[in-house]
Amino acid sequence: MTELDLRQKQQEHGSNINHMKNALLIIILLLLPALLCAQTANAVEQLLASNAVTFEEAAWLALEAAGVNWTENTGVNDTSNSSRAFSYAQSSKWLSAKAAPSQKIKLNQTALLVMQAFRIKGGPMYSIFKSPHYAYREIVYQKIINGRIDPAMTVSGDMLLYIINRVFYLIETNNLKAPAIPEPKIERRSRETLALAEEINAQIEAMEIEDASVRVTDEGITISLSNIQFVANSAALPENEKNKIHDIARILESIPSRRNLLISGHTALAGTRREQLRTSRERAQSVADYLIELGVRSANELIVQGFGSDRPLMDNNTREGMALNRRVEITLLEEQL
Repeated sequence: MTELDLRQKQQEHGSNINHMKNALLIIILLLLPALLCAQTANAVEQLLASNAVTFEEAAWLALEAAGVNWTENTGVNDTSNSSRAFSYAQSSKWLSAKAAPSQKIKLNQTALLVMQAFRIKGGPMYSIFKSPHYAYREIVYQKIINGRIDPAMTVSGDMLLYIINRVFYLIETNNLKAPAIPEPKIERRSRETLALAEEINAQIEAMEIEDASVRVTDEGITISLSNIQFVANSAALPENEKNKIHDIARILESIPSRRNLLISGHTALAGTRREQLRTSRERAQSVADYLIELGVRSANELIVQGFGSDRPLMDNNTREGMALNRRVEITLLEEQL
C-alpha cells in the first residue's frame, strides 16, 4: 500500500467516525426535544469529543435528559448550569458525597446516576442498596450496555450519550422494566452478609482502590484484586501492590466480626496447568504473608489455595478478560474453620 493510499484510508476512517458522531448527536437531539437549542447542542458536541466525562458533565446531561427539575427551589431557572445539576444529584445521593465536580466519572457511578435520574426500577439487591455496584449489574441485565465492559473504567462522551440513547430506546419500546425476579427470602444472616459486602464495597470506592471489587459467593464475601502485578519471574509483591493490599487490610481491620480468610490465587491461560496452579498458589501465599505481616490475621486464621485458570471470571480470549482472571481473592469465610 502506498503512502497516498494509507493517507486516504486514514481520512476515510476519520470521516466515518465523524459521521457516526454526527449521527449520534442527531439522535440525541431528536430524542430530547427540550434540548433543541444552540447552547445545548454545543454542550452535547463537546461531550462527544471528550474521552473522559466529569461528574458535573454527567450529572447535567443525565438530569436534563431525564427531565429532572434541579432548578426548583433554587430561585434560578437556568438549566445550563451544570454545577447546580451536580449539586442536586449529589444531595439526592445519586452521586457519592466524596465526588468532585471535575473528577472523572466511572461506569458504575454513571450507572447509578442514570438509574436514579430516569427512575429505573431494579432487582431486589439494587432496591435494597442502590449502589454503583448493583446499578452496574442492573444496566447490564437491562441490556443497556454489554456486560464485558469494566465497571471501573472512565466514561467517554460517546459512551455516556450511547447509554442515555439506549435508555430512551428501551423506554420507547417498553423494554425497560424491573426484572421479573421474585423477592428472595433472605435469612437474617444472609442480610447481614449482604450489608457487610455493600459496606466493604463502599469503602473500596471511597478509598479509590483500583481493580478491586466485592461479591458474595458460596464461601462468603469475596474481595477480588484483578490484574494484580508481581515482580517479574517471581511471586514477590511490588510496592504499588503492597499499598493496595495495605488499604484492603485497613478495611478488614474495621470489620467487627473477625472472620477467617481464604486467600486464593487465579491465573489466565499462560503456561501449563501445573505451572498455573503453582504460580497462583505462590502468589496467593505472598498476599497471605503480607496480611500476616500487617497483623490482619495470624497464620492459623488463613487458608491459602491456588486455582490456576480453573475459575475464570471472563473470557481469556480478550486482554480485558485475562486481566480480570489474573487475580488474587480474599474471602471472609461464612463458616469458621
